[in-house]
Amino acid sequence: AQSQQYEEAVANYDEAIILEQDAATYHDRGSAKVQLQQYEEAIADFDEAIRLNLDYAAAYKNRGRVKHLLGQHDAAIADYKEAIRIQPNLAETLYDRGKDIANFGHIQSAKLDFEAALELAELAGNESLKTEIEQALQELNNVT
Repeated sequence: AQSQQYEEAVANYDEAIILEQDAATYHDRGSAKVQLQQYEEAIADFDEAIRLNLDYAAAYKNRGRVKHLLGQHDAAIADYKEAIRIQPNLAETLYDRGKDIANFGHIQSAKLDFEAALELAELAGNESLKTEIEQALQELNNVT
């Protein structure tokens, strides 16, 4: 039932793109494709959103998340860096980049990202993200 909703959303975005090529529409269709686990197609949509708007932080962030899911950690980190350059206060992006950096064994660098993300999550009042980051930091502290 839920995947049908995403399939319908993709169809609606397809129609919208025919009418007007808009970065937000490509981004949103890419996000729906992620939910359908159509990762390569989602990346293509995020690529197009970025081509149409080079400062689309959410498109970089979400493309980075998909690349992370596909095990493309270097490319994911590059996308997170670009999202952070455009919108430095993205707590989730810092957290995601930290997770990818930790996968490479760079624990100290990951901790720095986690700590910065935690600060931003606290400022934003995002309790669930704050809790998740605190747990991840605790796990990193147990590694070192």
